[in-house]
Amino acid sequence: MNNHFKFYFIILLCSIFYISFSESQTIGEYNCLYNIFEKFNLTKAYPKNSTDGYSNVCESAGILCEGGVVKSIIITGKNEQSPLSAVLTPNELSCLPNLVSISLISIRVNTDVLFTKIGSVSSIILENIPSGAINITQIDRPFPPYDSYFLSCNEFNNSILNSSYLNNIKTFYLQGSYVYFNVNEGTNFTNPKVIQLWALNIPDLSSCPLLGLVNLFLRSDYNKTTLSNYAKINSTLVQINFPQNSLPIPSFIETNRDILGVSIVDQPFSKPSSVIDMSVGYKLQLFSSNNIGPDFNINGEFPIKFSNTVTNIYIRFGSFKTIPVFSNVSTGSVTIANSGLTDLSIYGGSAKILDYSDNTLTGTIDKSYCNVELIVANNNLTGTIPSCFTCYFGYPITNAGIWSKIPFYERFKGNFFTNYIPNPGCTTFAPQVRANSILSGYIISGIDIGFDGQSYKFNGTEPCYFPSFRLGKEINCIVNNNYLANVRYASILNTWHNTNYTFAFISSPPDASLVSVSLNTLTIDGTYFSSYMGQSIQTVKIANINCAISATNFFKIVCTTLSTIPSTSDSQLLTISNSNETKNFYIQTSDGYSNSKTCPNDCSTNSKGICDLSTGICVCNIGFGGNDCSSVQCFDQNCSGFGICNITTGECKCDSSHQGDDCSLPFIPCKSDCSQYLNQGSCNNQTGICQCSTNYQGSDCAIPIVNITSVIPCTIDGGEVSIIGWFGSDNTLTLASYNVSIGILDCIITSINQTVIKCNLGAGEGTKDIKTINSIHPNVTYIAYGLFKYQTPVHYITSVIPCTIDGGEVSIIGWFGNGALSLTSFIVSIGVLDCIITSINQTVITCNVGAGKGTKDIKIINSIHPNIVFIGYGLFNYQNPIKTCPNDCTSPKNGKCNSNTGECECNDPFKGFDCSTKIEITTPPTNSSIDKDTGGATIGNQNTNYEISILSLNEISIDGSTIIKSHPLNGNWSIDNKETKTTSDSNIFIFSQKLINNTCTINYTIEEVKLKDKSFTFGTTTFTVEKGSIKLSVLIKDYQYQSSLNTLQLIFYSGAVDTNDDDDCNKKETTINTSNLNNQQNLNYIQISKNSKTLVGRFINQVIADSRPTFMSSTIINDNNNNNKSSIKIGLNLPHCKNQCLIDPDFSVLVNSDFKESCDKSQKNKWIIPVSVVVSVVGFSIIITISIIIYIKHKYRFKIISTKLKPFRNPK
Repeated sequence: MNNHFKFYFIILLCSIFYISFSESQTIGEYNCLYNIFEKFNLTKAYPKNSTDGYSNVCESAGILCEGGVVKSIIITGKNEQSPLSAVLTPNELSCLPNLVSISLISIRVNTDVLFTKIGSVSSIILENIPSGAINITQIDRPFPPYDSYFLSCNEFNNSILNSSYLNNIKTFYLQGSYVYFNVNEGTNFTNPKVIQLWALNIPDLSSCPLLGLVNLFLRSDYNKTTLSNYAKINSTLVQINFPQNSLPIPSFIETNRDILGVSIVDQPFSKPSSVIDMSVGYKLQLFSSNNIGPDFNINGEFPIKFSNTVTNIYIRFGSFKTIPVFSNVSTGSVTIANSGLTDLSIYGGSAKILDYSDNTLTGTIDKSYCNVELIVANNNLTGTIPSCFTCYFGYPITNAGIWSKIPFYERFKGNFFTNYIPNPGCTTFAPQVRANSILSGYIISGIDIGFDGQSYKFNGTEPCYFPSFRLGKEINCIVNNNYLANVRYASILNTWHNTNYTFAFISSPPDASLVSVSLNTLTIDGTYFSSYMGQSIQTVKIANINCAISATNFFKIVCTTLSTIPSTSDSQLLTISNSNETKNFYIQTSDGYSNSKTCPNDCSTNSKGICDLSTGICVCNIGFGGNDCSSVQCFDQNCSGFGICNITTGECKCDSSHQGDDCSLPFIPCKSDCSQYLNQGSCNNQTGICQCSTNYQGSDCAIPIVNITSVIPCTIDGGEVSIIGWFGSDNTLTLASYNVSIGILDCIITSINQTVIKCNLGAGEGTKDIKTINSIHPNVTYIAYGLFKYQTPVHYITSVIPCTIDGGEVSIIGWFGNGALSLTSFIVSIGVLDCIITSINQTVITCNVGAGKGTKDIKIINSIHPNIVFIGYGLFNYQNPIKTCPNDCTSPKNGKCNSNTGECECNDPFKGFDCSTKIEITTPPTNSSIDKDTGGATIGNQNTNYEISILSLNEISIDGSTIIKSHPLNGNWSIDNKETKTTSDSNIFIFSQKLINNTCTINYTIEEVKLKDKSFTFGTTTFTVEKGSIKLSVLIKDYQYQSSLNTLQLIFYSGAVDTNDDDDCNKKETTINTSNLNNQQNLNYIQISKNSKTLVGRFINQVIADSRPTFMSSTIINDNNNNNKSSIKIGLNLPHCKNQCLIDPDFSVLVNSDFKESCDKSQKNKWIIPVSVVVSVVGFSIIITISIIIYIKHKYRFKIISTKLKPFRNPK
């Protein structure tokens, strides 16, 4: 341990001080030192010279001087020579005023030396201090303010070290004495960065600022209860050295999330109960355990899941069946040694170093390990070692870089490889070199390129500066002063393999400067050839005969043809291809002939011409000319006699009356711009005539071609008319652009754009022609014959404010025309009674009606046009101030009726719409699901499920007898994932759909109320939705009616679903009860019962039409095509909603009292389950709550069930 401490400290000294060994000390310093040497009988180490003069102690070992003064001393005593009475005091060192570093080894000192600051000293080492002179056994005072303090003595064994005593020290080491480190009041750890102790505990450092290193050496009797303080250590690096032969303990490293590096020495861990997940929220980068223990695994697998911050892992003496794959370790090393590993599988990680030494690995080494420095010494591996490693057996290892310092050959010792021999040579080395993207250096890739860049020399001399690596794949070297900016190619020397290859640093085709012919052999000199055989794909052809390459380098190719080369003075085509670059030449192939003539400007590159190396003359390609082929030929050299050829561009320059590539086409400008800036036309400059686009005409394309496609007419009273079609570009139109007449009347334009003219027309009747006249071009007219027809005015009702059963004032809201209205314009009747009009405007009729009760139709007749009648079926309902409740709330014991709302107020412990259900606690679970594809809901309990969905929206004829148009809704919803959200209180799903061939959009919301009851207000009604309920809302907007006399009906479906595993104890046929569906009550109920479980629906008989509340009736829809008695369809009858409709009923699920928990008759339990499902409908809104009642003789039990979502199935 001494050596361990000294190593840290000596490194620190060497990094701080620059020491001169050549200067002499002062006489005073010499005397000071000599007195110390003499006192400890060390003068033989520093004798006087032969003339009794002073010796130069600055030249002695351990005495370090600078500028003629002593800066640092290292004095080592010898116990057998030093007198027992010799004790060093601080005063004896004060005569060395320039000291910055003191190291006293085996020198007896007194207590004051330990606790007194000596001069300007910043670093002190007191090592192996002999006993006898320190007169205290407890550390009772602060240590002096040194940057670094190393103390090794045994006087303080078992004492307490208060943390406040280290306030003024940056780095503190204590060994020789085991102490209990106590973090006490007054601690101010602004200075300490490193703390290393022989300790009796793991201190609680949670109150300390971030330390750099905490290193603890624990004695065998350390306080094991302080292990939990590991979680509180606030330090970048932590090393804990446990006593040797420690018994296994549970892992504790996961308790500290902030440590960057941890090393556990000599402490095995016991078997964990589950995987230790450190993948999220941990900062750990380095993990080391030199004895992790044979039990620390789960089924033979490494039990810790590290986060992606971990870069270095060191594990020894574990027990693992397979090699842990630390895929996140990409910049560091992984060591798993002495851990029983058996199978060396293919490597898929990205670490820089893998050390699997001292295991029992079998098999061979896959080439996937060539991208990592692999150490597998002392295993049972067989086969051959990949050449990526054997090529570097004997390679010199340096101290630079991150790579392992173990020689390559030693990394594979102790196995059974067939090619494990020193320096086996390398025939597979095949580098590829290219310039990096910014030309600051070059990148080496290829086969067996090695693991560092020190063996590579640029142009044979310049080292690989600042290399960066993708180990085994790439080495990136920097070149001084961006030398590659003007380099076309360069040689790369590899001193280890003794190769010197030249590589291109720019892309260039192969270039021949000399071609010699000898029988069937060509010798080609030039540049940009393959650097060595196989470096690139390279081919040669002469006279279309393949020439097999037998030798190549960057500057020369030697190849031989299998057939005879024609020996002739005629030029033959030579083609050289290298990777993706090809170049052609012409040569003579006479035996012994040398083709070496240079062509001017290289025939302006290969794309324009081919150099004849035998003559030095360029053979130009088609379209090029001149002695160097740089001139570009025109398509017609004479340019048809109407222009001049530009040999630089190869284009004809035509005279002013011609155009085209060869000037053969005439050029005639148009007399105008053809309104081209408005995209209305363009000039045909061969004819001089404007060519207009589809919607324009005229010599300048300025006149729009008017087209009328449809019209929205006014009534016979006159008013606004909308004419739809095409009238020209928006930026050219004004109110004065056209004159419009309909029949014989002018229609005064109020607005205009390219597709719509709006104008005001006087009163009239019948069918008329529409005529438009262009104001600027009066001869341009358009007539739409018989397209306009005056409309007879219609009226409709959207909502009603009724009177009470005593009769009185009624307000009817809707639309009643925009003409002159009077009290006699309409005749209004409600049921069989006339309603006498007292006021009227376009949207509201107020009238008085006599006493009555129940639901009535409203009939409105246009007095002027008696054939125009609107009937609002079931839109009026006399209001009874005194409301009745279902079943009169069963009995006074169960509850009482609220006559204002028509709702039962149940007494505890009763529940339900009629207070008939007794609540107890225990219930079977109920769940629900929302189908995000169809928008349907399913609610189930045990083996009984209920489905709820919106089927369709129907447009109904004026008499209510005919469905004019039906819009299927079920299964056509699209979920809005942005608006859909989940909170702690509720889950909200938002759906929507747009009706086909209609302007209407429908928004549909499902809200699951989870944690607590929630209040809602609809119209004039406030109601509560219980937790565990589902509330549905539907909004119908902007429905486009086929007639303003029609109304809407929204159909919803609810039914029980058959299952194959019904509960035999409770199996019962489905029954439907609609006796409480009464439009005369504010609240209506339906019931569907199956297997002793009942779905109960409650409706509020109100709709909000165009922002006004009004009466809404409900109807049971008979389906003659469906014999299913397990389901029901209900239609909500809506008024003529012009803008939007909103309805808000709700459903509650209550439980029957006949559910059997068990087929065993001895069971006495009864189950009652209430679950609320609330449906709000905008246009139609349904609230559904499912209650499941399970009956077993005498008791009732009740529980609110939180719903879970399950898939929805379409009703059958």
